[in-house]
Amino acid sequence: MTHALIIVDYQNDFAEGGTLAIPGARALAPAIASHIEMTRSQSWLIIATRDWHPEGSVHFLPKGKWPVHCLADTHGSDYIDGINPNSIDFEIFKGYANSDDGYSGFEGVTHVIGTKEDGFQIAPDALSLEDVLRNTGIRTLKIVGLATNFCVYATARDAHERGYTTILPRDGIAGIDIPWLPSQDDRLQELAQSWVKIVP
Repeated sequence: MTHALIIVDYQNDFAEGGTLAIPGARALAPAIASHIEMTRSQSWLIIATRDWHPEGSVHFLPKGKWPVHCLADTHGSDYIDGINPNSIDFEIFKGYANSDDGYSGFEGVTHVIGTKEDGFQIAPDALSLEDVLRNTGIRTLKIVGLATNFCVYATARDAHERGYTTILPRDGIAGIDIPWLPSQDDRLQELAQSWVKIVP
């Protein structure tokens, strides 16, 4: 096995009706399901990252940039309808520490212990995303999910910097443009200039 599909933060709070809604998020479900089906038929590894925040995270306003979202073990942190959790080989939890934003999947781990009220720690048996990729011989990553200019961007950037062949399908991503922050187009152009493959 040399290829993996990474589904970034396809969670309810990022969908329409969520606390940090991204336009067009729910409409991605058929495309992401198609990528899952296609990659599964080719025996790719399937990995999903999940924002998994504690209450009072520094990621949230007023200390951070964002409204409360993806609190661990809530409906907001569950996958958006249309994605079958049973199709996922590994979950990567990120943003669990109360000291960082946790944008990139490479900041996450497979297991944490604790509660959203009391906070989380890395479990003794936890693996990082890079551990999972190295242990399974993965060299090529296809990345889909949310949001293009934040967590998708950060995960793709870190994958490329670690030497993975990185592919970003336009039909499997959506972003949110905020005037004072980098736009989707800016981030995609930056990734393309870094030799991340942007495909339809």
